[in-house]
Amino acid sequence: GDPANAERAATRLRQAGLPVRSDPVESARGPLTRVRVGPFQTREQAEAAAETVRNLGLEARVFGP
Repeated sequence: GDPANAERAATRLRQAGLPVRSDPVESARGPLTRVRVGPFQTREQAEAAAETVRNLGLEARVFGP
C-alpha cells in the first residue's frame, strides 16, 4: 500500500540485475503499486529470476507458459 515500499523493492530488484517495471493498480484497499520482473525468453529464466527474488526476501510467482 505504501508507494515507497514498492520503490524500495524495485530498487533492490534492479540492483540484483533483474528487469523491473512497476504498474499502478486499483484494489478494494485503494491504489497499490505492482512491481514486476521480466519478461523472460524461457520459463527456466523466469524460474531462476523468481528464485533470486525469493532470496531477496520478496514474494515471487511465475506467470505464463
